[in-house]
Amino acid sequence: MIIHAGCDIITRMDISVLSTTNDIEQLRTLALAMAQNAVSENAEKEEKLRRQNTTLQQRILLLEEALKLARQQRFGKKGETLAGMQRSLFEEDMDADIAAVEAQLDTLLPAEEKAAPERPARKPLPAHLPRVTKTIEPASTENCPDCQGVLRHIRDEVSEKLEYIPARIVVNRYVRPQYGCTCCQRVVSGDMPAHIIPKGVAEPSLIAQLVISKHCDHMPLYRQQPVLARSDIHLPVSTMADMVGRAGAVLTPLAESLHRMLLKCDVLHADETPLQILDTKKDGKARSGYLWAYVSGEKSGPAVVCFDSQPGRSSRYAAEYLKDWTGSLVVDGYPAYETLAGQNKGVALTGCWAHARRNFADLYKASKDPGQKWRSDRSPGYTGWKRRSDTGQWKRSASGGSVMRDQCWKNCGSGLSSRRMRARRAPRWVKRSRMHSNDG
Repeated sequence: MIIHAGCDIITRMDISVLSTTNDIEQLRTLALAMAQNAVSENAEKEEKLRRQNTTLQQRILLLEEALKLARQQRFGKKGETLAGMQRSLFEEDMDADIAAVEAQLDTLLPAEEKAAPERPARKPLPAHLPRVTKTIEPASTENCPDCQGVLRHIRDEVSEKLEYIPARIVVNRYVRPQYGCTCCQRVVSGDMPAHIIPKGVAEPSLIAQLVISKHCDHMPLYRQQPVLARSDIHLPVSTMADMVGRAGAVLTPLAESLHRMLLKCDVLHADETPLQILDTKKDGKARSGYLWAYVSGEKSGPAVVCFDSQPGRSSRYAAEYLKDWTGSLVVDGYPAYETLAGQNKGVALTGCWAHARRNFADLYKASKDPGQKWRSDRSPGYTGWKRRSDTGQWKRSASGGSVMRDQCWKNCGSGLSSRRMRARRAPRWVKRSRMHSNDG
């Protein structure tokens, strides 16, 4: 029998046990056993080193991808839209210039006969807008201007054009005649209607315009000031700010009613965004705050949107606003919502495909291959991505959406893929998105 052993195995053998006997068969048996033990020990060490090497390689891969993502977040494009879909900054000005040149050409060049289109290219104007009929009669409705023949009415050619009537401000004069009683000398007069500011000069309609322009049209009060000044109405910014504040106090019961309606929905969307808040305790200096937004689900009842301005981003603000509420909460990956779900067992966190996509988008940015991390675990019939032969670019096939969704869900339950993707925070979003894929 020939035994092949490495130099490292022979040097590590303890051959002192061979001197205990002179029997050739026993010596052969002992030597064979010692060689087999040495080989098995060496195989175990090699397997241990191989596992350590695999672990280190995976860690290096994760660190390299994290470095690429960090560079992308710091130096790369922040927007999620495609560059080819972004509109040019001066595209509107170019369209306006082209329209002006075409209008000048229409006046200089003779009119061309064009075939009537099968359907109008312009959408009809909204039906709820009031119509002002302006009838334009010819110079003579009895005789033809060419042959002096008798004219008869055939039809009406109707064209509609939009006209903008600038907003105008009127002054309402409240005249209350006072009457005195001849017996008890009591003075009797009519009661003034209810106003947001009883002794102010602004009607509720003006205050509503300030609020809508500020919060819906994104016009700060200092920009609304010159707009009113064009009508010779000079209101200080502080006065307009007081009007907006009083309007918020008057609308508080409405906000509370919307809050109660929101808590009756079984599906809610929640998110928070940074917001600069003026701190009255620090001489009106701006500080960082957060605007929490809560929206009812698409199929969970009437559409309700509520905002909650808070100075922080802690989970206690969401827990306070959603107190005693139970249902499915659609959120992003912010850990505060996980803390909220841990404190309130009636809240089930769910995700959307938009947030699940971001983790795979980060993975693609790091590896430049959407299928690289899935190729070893996907099924043979998986056709989510394929490479074009002419350009070499990756694209998703027509049936790749549902197949990729099912494959992601399947891989999230498997051991190897779950370990690979858990570091990229993708599995939990695929699972949450699958739970909440049928509701907006």
